[in-house]
Amino acid sequence: MQKVPRSLTSGFNPCVNNVCGQPAVRPLVDTGVMVFVVFGILGLNRTENHVIGDMGNVIYDENFDLFKEIGSLCKLCKVIGNNAVLVKPGGAQCLPTAVQSVLCSLLLSLVICVAAVVFFTAHMLLLLPVLLSILGELCLVVAMMYCAGWEMGAVEAISLSILVGFSVDYCVHLVEGFLLAEESPPSPSHPGTDESAFRQWRTLAAVNQVGVAIVSSAVTTIIATVPLFFCIIAPFTKFGKIIALNMGISVLYTLTVCTALLSTLGPVHFSRTRAAVLKAGSAVLVTAGTGLAVGWTLGKLGVKIPFPTAADG
Repeated sequence: MQKVPRSLTSGFNPCVNNVCGQPAVRPLVDTGVMVFVVFGILGLNRTENHVIGDMGNVIYDENFDLFKEIGSLCKLCKVIGNNAVLVKPGGAQCLPTAVQSVLCSLLLSLVICVAAVVFFTAHMLLLLPVLLSILGELCLVVAMMYCAGWEMGAVEAISLSILVGFSVDYCVHLVEGFLLAEESPPSPSHPGTDESAFRQWRTLAAVNQVGVAIVSSAVTTIIATVPLFFCIIAPFTKFGKIIALNMGISVLYTLTVCTALLSTLGPVHFSRTRAAVLKAGSAVLVTAGTGLAVGWTLGKLGVKIPFPTAADG
């Protein structure tokens, strides 16, 4: 009896030494198949005159709510993935790589922005209004994308990664105006020794100083994205809409939420000195070094940290 040669993909196992790599990109033809488990649909609409080349239209279940069922779906995916009879070790992928990469990139962008704001403002009470404004802007943008019926595709993933940088811009300008107000000469409206009134005066002075520039910058950016709305290529159109939406929300949050937080939480008599900047820079370096050390230690212990890579795009 002639012996059949063993396939190169036979016995594929991405998990080696307690560390699991990426599952197979394509199905192992001779040893298995790739199966997609889909929920929230009732079937396919195929009429009597259905053409073989046409796959038909998907009939969605209107009563299916992803946010209510996501917990059960994750548990079900893990149960299927842990079944060694149906799935090879490491062959199940409950969280898509693209979504995981978006979350990692978004978190990394947020960490870098926080580090930059800490270094340039040199005060935690100036970081808090900026951080809360960024988080609020991102949540509102994502909520509006969901209400518009947009799915998480390549354009949305790239946009979310760069929206953090767009969101922090106007808030940092307002904080810079807040710091410069301490150096400005007293005016007739100067509140004197009342700390609460002095904090509000500094915020008002910051808005008067940079408010027009912030609004003008947002308006010109939105106008620049308008031609993208009429592009034939769909990704350009969606990217322009996302940028315009984020610019509008950013300037709105800066002049309302960030302004209110500065007038409530901002430091009263803080002036950015060289010593304060050096302390903030040292704190950022120590925190970054600690994070790298923890990541290196977890990697040595076999804990896989899902850093975004070029292959994830």
